[in-house]
Amino acid sequence: MVRLTPSGTVVTSTVIHVPPDEFLNEAPYAMAIVETPEGARFMTQVVDCDPGTVGPGTEVALEFRLIRKEGQSGILCYGHKGVPVERV
Repeated sequence: MVRLTPSGTVVTSTVIHVPPDEFLNEAPYAMAIVETPEGARFMTQVVDCDPGTVGPGTEVALEFRLIRKEGQSGILCYGHKGVPVERV
């Protein structure tokens, strides 16, 4: 098992204006490719900010959050989302 640092830097991003049905209430929202200090890259939603402010070089903390509720039974799906880190 490889442990990754729960932070990273946005490599590239886009703003989703026309989302899949299950994310209609979240649009517009930012999706980004984030690279961890270990070099791992993955796609994640970036939250708690104006989606238009997310771009290459944005530093994010990775938080474990609700992604969606699935189906009529309401199965909860969790995963990582990026939250911009304010530089002091």
